[in-house]
Amino acid sequence: MKKLILGRLNIREKGDFKIPNSGQIIVAPYGGLFFNKKLLDVIGYPNEKLYLYCDDYEWTYRITDKGGKIILLMDARVEDIDRSWHVTDKKETPLSNFSPLNNFRIYYSIRNEFYFRMRHRVDNKLVYYLNCLILLLIILFHNMITIRDISPFKTALTAIKDAKKNRLGIKPQFKPKNLI
Repeated sequence: MKKLILGRLNIREKGDFKIPNSGQIIVAPYGGLFFNKKLLDVIGYPNEKLYLYCDDYEWTYRITDKGGKIILLMDARVEDIDRSWHVTDKKETPLSNFSPLNNFRIYYSIRNEFYFRMRHRVDNKLVYYLNCLILLLIILFHNMITIRDISPFKTALTAIKDAKKNRLGIKPQFKPKNLI
């Protein structure tokens, strides 16, 4: 078995190795992530207050922030048992998911992403805020025209406001009722 694994990755017994078709990345999702459990002693556990979304990016960012490396194997295939909520069918647009049925997903996605990016990934806050404003206006107009319900827009505003004020964790009004 050892020979099979080492052979697939082109790794020699001496410790020299060459990872084919790979690249270094700054953050990664949990799916397909392999790490030594000693890493937990260095960077700690994921932030539970980043409920549902972006906790994996914040946690893996700590790896690279402390000088570690995350290597993406381009030829690796990960089969997820659940489709991400924001992935749409070919007939839909990404804005199709901004519906009242997804308010809790909208809230936690936007809040956690905004919280993480403002602390670790934004070089120009003016440009970032301008992009957020444009996104909010697009959501507003899309909701007004297609579903005549602006609650997803209000949810996005609440999420950004809570992120700016460091209000993390579960928010009772956005607690999902039956999430696996």
